[in-house]
Amino acid sequence: MKNHKIIFLIVLLFLIPIYPQHSAKEILNKSIEAMGGMQKLKSLKNVVFKGMEYRNHLGDSERPEGPYLVEFHKISQWNDLKNNRFRSSVKSLKWALSPLEIINTVIHNRGVNAQVFSLANGSAPPFSRPSAKVLSDIYPEKILLTALKGKDLTPMPDTVMQDVIQHRVSFKWKGLSYIIYINSKSDMITACEVVRSFPYDIFWNAWGDITERIYYSMWQLEPNGIRYPLQFDYERNGSKSKVTLLTELSFNQDIPDSLFKIPESVKKGYNDFIAQTVNDYPLSWGKNKINKVADGIIQIAGNWNTTIVKQDDGIVILEAPISTGYSSKVIAEAHKRFPGVPIKALVTASDAWWHIAGVREYVARGIPVYANAMNKPILERLIKAPHTLLPDSLEKIKRQSQFHFVSGRMEIGSGKNRIILIPVRTESLERLMIAYFPELQLAYTSEMIQPNGKSGFFWEESLLEAEKEVEKEKLKIKTFIGMHMEPTAWTDMTTYLDKYLSGK
Repeated sequence: MKNHKIIFLIVLLFLIPIYPQHSAKEILNKSIEAMGGMQKLKSLKNVVFKGMEYRNHLGDSERPEGPYLVEFHKISQWNDLKNNRFRSSVKSLKWALSPLEIINTVIHNRGVNAQVFSLANGSAPPFSRPSAKVLSDIYPEKILLTALKGKDLTPMPDTVMQDVIQHRVSFKWKGLSYIIYINSKSDMITACEVVRSFPYDIFWNAWGDITERIYYSMWQLEPNGIRYPLQFDYERNGSKSKVTLLTELSFNQDIPDSLFKIPESVKKGYNDFIAQTVNDYPLSWGKNKINKVADGIIQIAGNWNTTIVKQDDGIVILEAPISTGYSSKVIAEAHKRFPGVPIKALVTASDAWWHIAGVREYVARGIPVYANAMNKPILERLIKAPHTLLPDSLEKIKRQSQFHFVSGRMEIGSGKNRIILIPVRTESLERLMIAYFPELQLAYTSEMIQPNGKSGFFWEESLLEAEKEVEKEKLKIKTFIGMHMEPTAWTDMTTYLDKYLSGK
């Protein structure tokens, strides 16, 4: 009994420093006061800034853990607090994989959202569509005041972040759960965290419940007495997604209403858009074309292609892109084309997020999945990702996966549509696989080879690596298909590469 009392006292002493000593409102009010005071924050009509930004390509870099491809932006932003309007304009700078300067503008105007893409040189008309992504809630001039109005405002146990004890408060706003971290020494807001899903996002929908955190730093005292951060670091699920650095900052400017104007066509289609998630995209989305590659081999050509292969003892499907809902449509098409034939395998030959976004549907249905062994960590992470906000089939069923990770040549099936899986081990394509049909002299090359409009092929380095891999494996290829390639003669690619290397 004496030992139990000692243990209890030790535990109590350990807990005292982290147990919340103040109410959530007290913590928030002290932080508001540190930023400049309630009156100053409430008197803000708008916040306008310009800056620079870099974004990490978390989901389509050479390796999931990095180093990441980096994209650089110039940004302009208007946060109209008085009228609940917001505009962000992001101009991407030219780089090797994106030779065009593209402007991406997001507008929120009283409950309606719009996203407008256009080329900076004006050579193409803007493409407009509604967007469910609103960025304005997470900025410090708004989040502290929002928290005071939020539901279930609660103090949480303190934690350590950036080597400093942080007070934490949690609250709910517009159906989402937030946590604010406030420096216990300075009372300044350190970070804000929210858990959300991205059902409209081709890039993020696969990961279900996503923890998004923004850090505020480089605080500066402005002439109006408000302290404001000049740097914002963004994380999603623990990985840094982007960093924004402000170069110009102003308050209470005269902003023309025209900045927030949303095209009538976008307003009209907004309700239809928000009713449609990426799960609702139609089969062959983007191209509406289905190719017969060979007897028993059907390619569904869309923005990301899938291929249905009938073998003697079942169906093999190549790739599961876009979403679980899209995978359901591909599966239904396979059963329609080949009634009564079971689906015996999915081959996922890449690791880009939009390429593997539909894998969870196959796992939920108990279909074995074949993948490059180097993609084991990311696929296992994908299968374990919680989808509690918008449960998918796997979240409901909780079925164990049947992964076959390919580290050397592996055969699937027999007969004329026999497939040999070959994991690639080149410099920039090490996460990909070739699916080779020896009897047909046909190869599926995943994303190794991509078209570049009418001018030939994209990214000559990958073409060279693909050619060397085929030579090393002694493959005889007449025709190839891919994630973005409809049936194409292999000599078309090799001839293009020869001309490129000869300087012609």
